[in-house]
Amino acid sequence: MSNVLDMVPEHWGPKAKVTGGAVTLTTRGPGSIQFQAPADLALILFTPQSNRVTALASDKPRQFTAPAGSIEIIPADADFYGRWSTPQQNILLGLEPGKITQIAESEFESDRLAFHPPASATVDRKALQIADLLRDEPQHLLPSSLTTRSEDQKARHAGTRLSLINEKQTSP
Repeated sequence: MSNVLDMVPEHWGPKAKVTGGAVTLTTRGPGSIQFQAPADLALILFTPQSNRVTALASDKPRQFTAPAGSIEIIPADADFYGRWSTPQQNILLGLEPGKITQIAESEFESDRLAFHPPASATVDRKALQIADLLRDEPQHLLPSSLTTRSEDQKARHAGTRLSLINEKQTSP
């Protein structure tokens, strides 16, 4: 099994290795988790979460209401803290370091990109549709094209902005 989801306890739900990463369907009562992301992660919530608290990359913890379909992107090596006060179910996709960069470079035909995660409680209906497919069969190995398509949809439709860096702004 790829180690990109080692921070998720086995008893939280089934995990499956996919090309370039792993996916897990977790069902959990109220709780919390804290880790340094070993890979680029995308969390899609199936259940609404009132009073959800997250902190990304040493940011101050933020409390918010996350509707079903919310997506959270956690870049590789970022510190993450999450707490929820109601039962939850979600899909967590983990891509080996560098994989999302490869996808973005291919999508935007550039290697000069800046990554900006979506705002808290951002709902992405297309990512939710893909996650629903993964929820139906999480134990089976999935074609790499589905995983790649899922990450591509998140990059485009989840409020995640992969913006080209203007070379004039980066020139001395």
